[in-house]
Amino acid sequence: MRPTHWTFLIVWGGTSAIATASACGLDATGLRATEAGAPFGSAGDETGDGSAPLNASDGSPGRDALAKDTGSDIAVTSDATAPPDAGAKPDAAADAIASDTASMDVATGDSPSDAAFDASPSDVGVDSVDSTGGGTDDSQSDAANCDFSGTWATRLVIDVSWVPQGIMGVILAPGSGQIKQWLLSTRTVSGSMTTDSAAVCGIALPDFMGTQIAGGEKYGIEFPDAMFDSGNLPTFTLSGALAGSGPGGTFTTSSTAVLLGLTLSNPTTAPWPATITTEVDSDQDGKPGVTAYASQDAGYSNIQVDPFGNRGDRVYLAIRQVTSVTGNVLDCDSMAGTVNIPQIADSSGAPKYAIDSHVIGCRLVGDAGDCSAGQTTFVDTTQPVFSPSGATTFASVRVGDGATCATARQRLP
Repeated sequence: MRPTHWTFLIVWGGTSAIATASACGLDATGLRATEAGAPFGSAGDETGDGSAPLNASDGSPGRDALAKDTGSDIAVTSDATAPPDAGAKPDAAADAIASDTASMDVATGDSPSDAAFDASPSDVGVDSVDSTGGGTDDSQSDAANCDFSGTWATRLVIDVSWVPQGIMGVILAPGSGQIKQWLLSTRTVSGSMTTDSAAVCGIALPDFMGTQIAGGEKYGIEFPDAMFDSGNLPTFTLSGALAGSGPGGTFTTSSTAVLLGLTLSNPTTAPWPATITTEVDSDQDGKPGVTAYASQDAGYSNIQVDPFGNRGDRVYLAIRQVTSVTGNVLDCDSMAGTVNIPQIADSSGAPKYAIDSHVIGCRLVGDAGDCSAGQTTFVDTTQPVFSPSGATTFASVRVGDGATCATARQRLP
């Protein structure tokens, strides 16, 4: 997380869910995550070198592939008779979802059915089913009426910008980038209403750069895959509605809050507290909140935890993200659309996007123990604040009932 509002952006939406509350952890090629505008996920920015906030992109697969669109442009229409990937095969509407190396852009016009889906077929092939449950079931791909119940993987991509706070105005440079989030959910359908039990499966945050005064250091924050894969993180419920039962239909959800590292009454509307008094050890590692790591890759610096140059390599975060979504049914096994992040008044009454986080603790480098209360406050109050600044999109695909968080990250890289 970054030393200031490292906001953790977790969004759940779409008939599949938008990266919000599932758990999937960190490894050598694990996902990077910064807290921009909140804890490290989105609101916080943990500096790796102690002089600037942390961020999450280090060139590893989970982060630097954020915005590379190497796929072909495929116009997806709401007309069920015109599959989006003409010339591919009958299931092209589903197969055109994404490429393992391609990013996806979804832009909506006057109506959800006008969405343009920009991706390449190799990303999410709905025709691939494997015996482990990690593939998709395309038995419904050409059906006029779809049964959307089952297990879904979702990827959320959010364009954000950030500005430093306090002393970080000297240390951390303003910037922009993308946040990626992954989610796995189990959906039940009753008539036109849907209910998803979802969990966050991964978070990747952009890198943060220091000013020239601070030596131009680079900072990154990582949420380990192991944290999400452990199954310890809380699940959340998403309520949605379908208009139409096949390709060309739309999917919308009510506002949903994802909480990590704390409890909060009325989480979809409550002001973000100035200090956290209801922290919870969500990842069950013996530390409050959820733990994110300063990138130790070459070229990255540890987080500055005070004005005297001391550094930290871990941050403990509390995160709240509120979102709703509107999506298009591409076929019975895939959806894509846009995400809305509302503004909610903070404790001072000023409106802010509901990408909220607090640094509620940190660890000093060299395993020198946890930060003091003053050092924790320094990191929390100097983190950058994230704001949505462009496309905010999601893509969802049906996966086998035995799918895991690792499946979600692999299917929608």
